[in-house]
Amino acid sequence: MLTTLHTILDKPPVEYFDSLVDVCKASDKVIVMNERGIKMLRNIYGVPESKIELIPHGIPELPFADSNHYKSKLGMTGRKTILTFGLLGKNKGIEVMLRALPAIVKAEPSTLYIVLGATHPEVLRSEGQSYKLRLQRMVADLGLGRNVVFDNRFVNDAELLDCLGAADVYVTPYLHKEQLTSGTLAFAVGTGRAVVSTPYWAAQELLAQGRGKLVRFGDSEHLARSVVGILRNDAASSRMKRRAYEYGRSMVWPKVGKTYWELLRTLVPSMPIRLRPSADSRDWTDAARDRGRVCQPA
Repeated sequence: MLTTLHTILDKPPVEYFDSLVDVCKASDKVIVMNERGIKMLRNIYGVPESKIELIPHGIPELPFADSNHYKSKLGMTGRKTILTFGLLGKNKGIEVMLRALPAIVKAEPSTLYIVLGATHPEVLRSEGQSYKLRLQRMVADLGLGRNVVFDNRFVNDAELLDCLGAADVYVTPYLHKEQLTSGTLAFAVGTGRAVVSTPYWAAQELLAQGRGKLVRFGDSEHLARSVVGILRNDAASSRMKRRAYEYGRSMVWPKVGKTYWELLRTLVPSMPIRLRPSADSRDWTDAARDRGRVCQPA
């Protein structure tokens, strides 16, 4: 059995600890998506390192493109665009970004902040739209009506990638460090966006070595300074985007899919080969989408 772990807790309840240990014992291989996951499984849960495999979060394979092309396509020409996307919930820290926005708009009046994503289903069931309504009241109170757009949709791949392409800066102002994996951040890095993020676990690894800018948790002033610095320094922004994009080539679906397939082949040597990577790497991407289309990571 092959098991992929998206979330691993560093201070697990007894029930969670026992269940995860049982799953790992029953698995031939356990896959994590970054280096910290290996250490956590080994040091907290006692999983032998020989049983753990590192395979990064998969992302689409796209060319490195100028944001102006996508801005024109989406009717945002002339705007400095900032994007946050993913399922909405209180841990996303959108209010921290909204408090940073007046200073950003003062420095760059054309700024448009896009919050793309529906409220998380669990949040919707327990709290309704109260978080989103609170954010909308903040926008009104701060006089940011011309600078903020809430797009309350779970968009398809093409729309998501257009929005990412149009973003000058991608922001994840999450409130807590205990997030090991982020599909939204992986997508942003892989499409070559300039990223500003709080240092939750996934961001620490993905944005290392100049691939993004880390800011303090809950610090709107630090966030504003960092975003303005990127918007005003084209050379530094271009370097950051290029580093992110180049790093992201290791996470594209063709490579990730091939790694999974080769691992499965080592576990089941007699498994017939039904998929073969060809000169056109889209074969792997299409196969992955046939199994389960990924529209918008959490």
